[in-house]
Amino acid sequence: MHDFIRKLVSLRFLPAAHIERALDYLSDKATTEATRGLSQYVRKQWLRNATFRVEDWSVYKQTIRTNNDVEGKEIC
Repeated sequence: MHDFIRKLVSLRFLPAAHIERALDYLSDKATTEATRGLSQYVRKQWLRNATFRVEDWSVYKQTIRTNNDVEGKEIC
């Protein structure tokens, strides 16, 4: 289960055009009801979402991977 979740979380590091195919592959490897449900959730909430496109949350080759403006900055 731990490895499966790590792979799902890592999808954002792939090029946007490859994410759906990678999720399809992971979904085929889902062996428990929990992993199948998690795969369906990711597909529904992140891939088929009308608010965010896959390109919006993919961080492939992005130098800044956060939306927190103060993260990584020194505070004096």
